[in-house]
Amino acid sequence: MDINIRQASLNDLHAIRELFYNTIHAVNIKDYNANQIEVWSANRDNEELWRNRVNSQYFIVAEHNREIVGFTSLALDGYLDLMFVHQHYQGKGIAAVLLTEVEDYAVDNLSVKTLITHASITAKPFFLKKGFDIVKQQTVNVQGIHLTNYVMQKELN
Repeated sequence: MDINIRQASLNDLHAIRELFYNTIHAVNIKDYNANQIEVWSANRDNEELWRNRVNSQYFIVAEHNREIVGFTSLALDGYLDLMFVHQHYQGKGIAAVLLTEVEDYAVDNLSVKTLITHASITAKPFFLKKGFDIVKQQTVNVQGIHLTNYVMQKELN
């Protein structure tokens, strides 16, 4: 599969936000209930949050035939904030390519030695497979709804 990785721009916000929302509703629904899905995916509508992420983080997208099929973002302190892959492109290696790009950027440009992420139940197996360790399981409160995720980290070479 031909995948192009590039830095995200503000022009990508609509596609990124829709991919975020649709992936949670189609993929994460297997691990979270309807109330959890709704509060988690509600961030799609916070355009200021998304603008800030694109402007302040290393935010990249994966494209296939000019369609955004995945994205990830890395804060400058080594926090892997977001990683989402379109529901129809799951299991095709896109997340692995995005992660490799982020790891390389972290080492080469930020001198970051450790990546940290808060992985969903759904994403935990991917991160374990890619060398992350579970630091702890946690429950976060989002608008009165509890969501389980995992603080995970990976030491970079």
